[in-house]
Amino acid sequence: MWSAWIIAVLLSILMTTVLSKGVAKLNSFAVPFDLFPIGIAVIPTVICFGCRFWFSRMKSPWLALFPYGLGLFFALQAGLYGIFLVPEYFIVYRILGVVLYLGLFPLFMKQKAGNPLPPPIPS
Repeated sequence: MWSAWIIAVLLSILMTTVLSKGVAKLNSFAVPFDLFPIGIAVIPTVICFGCRFWFSRMKSPWLALFPYGLGLFFALQAGLYGIFLVPEYFIVYRILGVVLYLGLFPLFMKQKAGNPLPPPIPS
């Protein structure tokens, strides 16, 4: 989980610095929000925290990596919305990406206790 989280955060930082030349100078808070920017901010947020809830309910640590990776993907995607789809809200979507990454920080993720292996067959 640590390596996936670090790679996703570094990839997000790299894409933000390389792909957003001149976009960061826009004032995101001067433009009123419409329905489209609100919708594309809510969807990754709901999916990330849904994956976080799903992760907490899984007993197998290997299967729990699937919702964790899916949540990281949508956190990265939320940051990219501010670069490509709505650059006038760049700062807002970068803040959203940071909040979603912090929500998926490995120290904050707790998994349900249980034995992922089936019980042994009695002989």
